[in-house]
Amino acid sequence: MVKYKKIAQEITNYILDNKLKRHDKLPVIDELVVDFNASKSTIIKALDILEAKGQIYQVQGSGIFVRDVYIPGKINLNRPEGLSRTLLDETIVSRVVKVELIKPDATIQEYLECEPNEDIYMVQRTRYIKGKIHSFETSYLRKKYVRYMNEQIARGSIFTYLEDNLDLKPSFSNAFFQVKQIGDEVGRFLNEPADNYGLELINQFFLSNGAIFDYSILWYSSKHAQFFVPSNFY
Repeated sequence: MVKYKKIAQEITNYILDNKLKRHDKLPVIDELVVDFNASKSTIIKALDILEAKGQIYQVQGSGIFVRDVYIPGKINLNRPEGLSRTLLDETIVSRVVKVELIKPDATIQEYLECEPNEDIYMVQRTRYIKGKIHSFETSYLRKKYVRYMNEQIARGSIFTYLEDNLDLKPSFSNAFFQVKQIGDEVGRFLNEPADNYGLELINQFFLSNGAIFDYSILWYSSKHAQFFVPSNFY
């Protein structure tokens, strides 16, 4: 990971670990230069990332301040790293439906930009918060990058496993949203009628070299899932 991206992540971790709130002040740029042993231009690039994500705002002559990185109970759609990293005060329970090694159909090939004979891990799981169904997720992971997957791993944070054990860090992502009828399979897992309308979120996760390693489909409970999107005006 390039240095300014690593610094941006470390500043985010500092905000979260210290439970900083909106309008809390961060160290000034000169202090960050010393803290991270980095050039001023590198720090500015890191801050630009955080500002674009809606995590900080800068006031000329006053300093750098925290925005609403975290709102209790609400998913920050600018942070696609998974529920465990966006709903920090919640205990998330994952119930694994299946983990299988499959060959990709035409849709999976399109979203993963992979060949038809490539090995793909399919992981399906339901996510619960306080005993209530929150979401149903199907992930397709390319085995050439995600070398191993099983039910025990899938019960935890897959992103944490990828980073800590495989040194696999997503660099950027695409997100596609659609409101449509949930259908029989999703309705069964969300415990809702098949003709209900729900929010489908499709994610593509990319490595720094542009390769897609993960294609995921998430359906959220219409009763229990809430969202927010921090944004900036330019």
